[in-house]
Amino acid sequence: MIIGPVVTDIVSYVKQLPRGNEEMLVDGYSQQVGGTGYHTARFLNLFHFPYELLADCGSGVYGTFAYDTCVYEGLDVHQMNPGIAGCTYHIVDPQGNYQYFCVPGTEYDFDPDILQEIDLKEFSAIVLCTDMLLGQGADELMEMLREAELPLYLQCGMRVDEIGEDVLSALYALNPILLLSEADAVYLNGSQEEINTAAEKLHAETKAPVIILKAGEGAYYHDGSESYIAPYEGVCSSEVFYAAFLAARAAHVDFRNSLVFAAECVDSDEEETSMQRMRERLAAMIMQK
Repeated sequence: MIIGPVVTDIVSYVKQLPRGNEEMLVDGYSQQVGGTGYHTARFLNLFHFPYELLADCGSGVYGTFAYDTCVYEGLDVHQMNPGIAGCTYHIVDPQGNYQYFCVPGTEYDFDPDILQEIDLKEFSAIVLCTDMLLGQGADELMEMLREAELPLYLQCGMRVDEIGEDVLSALYALNPILLLSEADAVYLNGSQEEINTAAEKLHAETKAPVIILKAGEGAYYHDGSESYIAPYEGVCSSEVFYAAFLAARAAHVDFRNSLVFAAECVDSDEEETSMQRMRERLAAMIMQK
């Protein structure tokens, strides 16, 4: 089960990221769909893995764009919430570095009644984005997570700084596998530290594996007894990286090779040749288990 937002991203391409409150020269714009829910569902769909996406695109210009894109790509998503969806603005430089700010809407809400219809026995794991705990139905969602007793992959969303300490403590008690960026780890630990120290502290809280993306280096893994890094080059989207990782985990590939697979997917485009290469690579990993 995937519990994560499907959002519209408005991307501005600039020669240099602004520093503080200053003007910037925009070379162009694009509009696309993003969010942890979208990217994870897209990768699972790519490999024909079954999934349930608990997300609602909402209505309005941005919600309809997100919904129509998902329908075109064959992703199973809802558009039943009459509320207006927001969007996320991104500013990207030629090196792929970016800044963003979120204008949230109903894409982070869901109807609590839907939870009553879910048969938790049908699922083997839950993927949760922290942003879904900031909308309507969050209390009911936490109760469902407690009852599920399923492996929980917890991915920090863009609004993790809005999550209260009591909610974080309740999540840590569920022993979630943390999927973080380096900035997320700094925020959750409350200080800037070496990545191995940050991972050790977070593992002490969750008693479960911690995976932290370190820009330009790779994904650092720590589970209390073993630590290693799956290297990759360049800048990558944490949402895309972890979506590929979760697809490999859905195929029962071990943590190390799932991270290796995700690192190999970083530079893949959406051309069919790239998609087929990823299918073949994952199939080879499955056969070697």
